[in-house]
Amino acid sequence: MSASSVGVGAEIDYGAFAVRNQGGVGAGAFDSGLYLSADSTITADDTRLTGFSIDALGAGEEMVRPAGAITIPGEASGGEMFVGVLVDEVDAVRESDESNNARSVPVTVTAADPPAIGLAPTVAVFDAVEGEGDPDDQVITITNEGGGTLSGLAVTIAYGNGAPEGWLTASLSATEAPAVLTLSASVGSVPEGEHMAWLHISADGAGDRVLNPRLVVSPPPSPVIALSERRLLLTAPADGSGPPSQDVQIENSGQATLSGLAVGVTYLDPEEGWLTSLLSDTEAPATLTVGADADGLDPGAYFAQLEVSRRSRMVWPQRPSM
Repeated sequence: MSASSVGVGAEIDYGAFAVRNQGGVGAGAFDSGLYLSADSTITADDTRLTGFSIDALGAGEEMVRPAGAITIPGEASGGEMFVGVLVDEVDAVRESDESNNARSVPVTVTAADPPAIGLAPTVAVFDAVEGEGDPDDQVITITNEGGGTLSGLAVTIAYGNGAPEGWLTASLSATEAPAVLTLSASVGSVPEGEHMAWLHISADGAGDRVLNPRLVVSPPPSPVIALSERRLLLTAPADGSGPPSQDVQIENSGQATLSGLAVGVTYLDPEEGWLTSLLSDTEAPATLTVGADADGLDPGAYFAQLEVSRRSRMVWPQRPSM
């Protein structure tokens, strides 16, 4: 042998050797083979690596087998092993001595590292906004971080008890590494909040890797009413003429569109009907013009509350006074 140590799946060279008929009678055709064995005794039950045939061998005749190379199988176990030749491996020739048909030499076989699943990246987070469609796909690259071949790739998905299910899908570009794992999230009826799934990635001889994709569903952006004035004081002379009107600017300090603006009035005194309000638009920015009709009112202070709302939801109670 050309080396005393060899890795599984690797080739090792062997030198030329001779097969001789030591008997006094010629032998007919027979087959022989090179074997890998866990012990020094080579038999036909060992792992056959290669073979050769001899058509005939006369009495005292010798046949020289030229040098060559053999490959150590990938499934071979590591450790101290033997490579040997077995002549007339199926006992096709009747011999006076069958004990000298095999020879072996020791060789150390180094087992390859098992395959190992590598993922990049190792985190997958889907950010979605309710009502705004599905988030972009996430792409995970699968590589072999060990030895041999990483094959038989498969993916399964699980969800926690009581958690929303079915929102995650996974597809593999190949069953052998390197491969690409594409993850997709469908928001559908998934409620607001953070949701997690368990993604099991398996391969032959490599065990499982677990990835925990998360889907974060946020509420849609909402507008916020902002007013230029928080309190109004309308002053009118006692002759009953109305005071000058005052303007309040309505802006959107949030997101999305602030629409559906409406104004309601609540009087805090028995006297009612004296306050007037006019919106320039139902969508911000808008101007709210507030005025008063003092005709018929006795001298004194009168209070009312304006409610600026959006879609019937009160968002700004105010209390103008007169």
